[in-house]
Amino acid sequence: MPAELRIPLLVSEPPAVAPVHLPDLFLDCLAAGDAPLAARLRDASPPRPYTLSRFYCRDDRWVWRVTLLRDDLVKPLQAGLERLGALPLTKTPVPLDIARIEVRQVRYEELLKRATDERCVRLHFFSPTSFHTGLVSYPLPDPLVLFQSWWRRWNTFAPLKLERVLLDVAAVHLAIARHELHTRVVDLGVGHVVGFVGSVTLMVVQARRLGNKVLRRLNALADYAAFCGTGQRTAQGMGQTRRYTKAVDT
Repeated sequence: MPAELRIPLLVSEPPAVAPVHLPDLFLDCLAAGDAPLAARLRDASPPRPYTLSRFYCRDDRWVWRVTLLRDDLVKPLQAGLERLGALPLTKTPVPLDIARIEVRQVRYEELLKRATDERCVRLHFFSPTSFHTGLVSYPLPDPLVLFQSWWRRWNTFAPLKLERVLLDVAAVHLAIARHELHTRVVDLGVGHVVGFVGSVTLMVVQARRLGNKVLRRLNALADYAAFCGTGQRTAQGMGQTRRYTKAVDT
């Protein structure tokens, strides 16, 4: 069951945590609720069943956004945060406003059930996004690469798998209609990566050939992007993604 937690911090300045250390911070919080589970995740192969934002300001408060892609992570993380009451940083723990943690959950089956057959997919990438290709990063929103990223995570963690043919559909029937993008260099703490930020609109070309079932599955993957993130290093603050729907546009 994908879940999103927005964790408010009781500080006036964001903690000085390099992106490369965010996974360790998350796992320390999880370990306070379930140490064996956190230990297993430290050694797990990618993709990771969580994404982490960098600390950002919202309504004059600093917030940490965490998304979870497996059912068994939600309660242990909540328990760990409540037990700690603070982010366990080495020098100075950062107090949390536990009572105001926001939690949003939706089942994978519900994502499929709610999915529409829209032919226009509008996305906003809030943090630098890129894809690992060989020895370099690929900072472009190629439709196939976007859907491949979401499809891989879905089929890793969801009980109901989606057909690989959806990637063929993305390669042939999806095109960039417009975008407002620019590149940004991310200092991970161990090196630098170039990613893109901004908005992208994808259009389904010759949608009538696909049928509503295929369109709904494509839309379900685009909806899932808000939980699973996009591209590489999503546990280090990259690839934070939001899907805009017609309800938002009007």
